[in-house]
Amino acid sequence: MPKTVLFRATTGLNTRIDPARLRYDPESGVQELAVAYNIDIDDTGRISRRKGYTQRSAMAAHSLFAYKDLCFFVSGSALYMLHSDYSNTALMTVTPDARMSYAPVNEQVFFANGFEKGIFEDGSISAWELPSTFVGPDTTRTFVGPPTGSIIQYYRGRMYVVQANFVFYSEPYDFARFDLARNFFAVEHDIILFRALTDGFWIGTKTGMEFVAGAEPKEFQRISISNVVPIQYSDVPFHGRFTITQDGLPMIDVSAADPSLLWLSTEGICYGGSTGNFYNLTRTKLAKLPAGRTGAGTVVDGRYIGLIDP
Repeated sequence: MPKTVLFRATTGLNTRIDPARLRYDPESGVQELAVAYNIDIDDTGRISRRKGYTQRSAMAAHSLFAYKDLCFFVSGSALYMLHSDYSNTALMTVTPDARMSYAPVNEQVFFANGFEKGIFEDGSISAWELPSTFVGPDTTRTFVGPPTGSIIQYYRGRMYVVQANFVFYSEPYDFARFDLARNFFAVEHDIILFRALTDGFWIGTKTGMEFVAGAEPKEFQRISISNVVPIQYSDVPFHGRFTITQDGLPMIDVSAADPSLLWLSTEGICYGGSTGNFYNLTRTKLAKLPAGRTGAGTVVDGRYIGLIDP
């Protein structure tokens, strides 16, 4: 009499081994998957069809960013605010196709795309530039306004601006005052990922990832972490802690409040902690992810969702 093979749950996709040798537990009915397409797997191993979506706008858009009750995006040659009813308001003209970077500080949102920059506050845009008057002790230093960088980040009282392979930083708590001759550091290659967490920065280039540890620029220490190259724009900051389960599997505890980072690479989904700890979360399961020039990412209900643009 033919034996009935039970399938009750799955531990997920595994492309690292021959499909004929995928793990199967006949007692529990738990099976690894050789192929997975448009499905969700919950914490119990149950498979369900991935939820669909409803189109809210036909506008081609990029650089979506949300902070508190604010949401921004770029479409064509304009920066827009997105409202809760999915209507939008054009805020200013920007260079088409230039990805926007945002840095919220309290009630302000600073933004820059390598061509334009500004500050959103109280419903309107203002210039992000050096004030005409200087208040402070006499100095021989030369200060200028913020350079227009492609990536900006706020970290421990300073604004950091990325231009190619250079990182410029403002005076403490004076985000429009920069000493370009002194307040900068450089890496070997153009920066494609730059995120500040609690105790330093994650920096990604075409040669891999490094972590810059330290609270103040004079304390910074660059630490080479991995030669796995990130996919640009796929990085997402979130709160969670990396742990290893009793079964030896990697897991993100989203109930923890630790500032952390997730991003895509061709080697898998990567985790970076606020002190420089790193783990490729899918290295034991996925041989490769598709190659792509850019990507996108978000965390929804404790799950990282990554998209790759070939």
